[in-house]
Amino acid sequence: MGNPDRTVEQNLRDIAHEAALFFEQTFPMAASLYAEPRLKRRHDDTLCEMGTGPHRPIEGLDAYLRAEQEAGRISAQADTFAAASLLLGACAQRAFAYDMSPKAKPPQSADAFAARIARTLLTGIA
Repeated sequence: MGNPDRTVEQNLRDIAHEAALFFEQTFPMAASLYAEPRLKRRHDDTLCEMGTGPHRPIEGLDAYLRAEQEAGRISAQADTFAAASLLLGACAQRAFAYDMSPKAKPPQSADAFAARIARTLLTGIA
């Protein structure tokens, strides 16, 4: 998930940046699934058959953070699943908040947002 030749903060920044862009681009499609229950059910069934779903990125980031924890690059007391959920949840919330408010623009670019989220999260788990 992350690049071992870079710092944890750099890896988290890259992950947050990609996640923010992903959620920004896919939020309208995801929202439409919730508007049509049959379509959502069919989509969920397909994801289940494929062995994937929206929980997978959280699990992947959790695994990366646990590896960093085992390497001693983050605190042994850090809750890696909560940290993964917080980072990806913030990226999803950013897309939701600004897509739902068409006149509102994010206060910073995806790059700046990713850097601030990564730094803030790492401060809590370092």
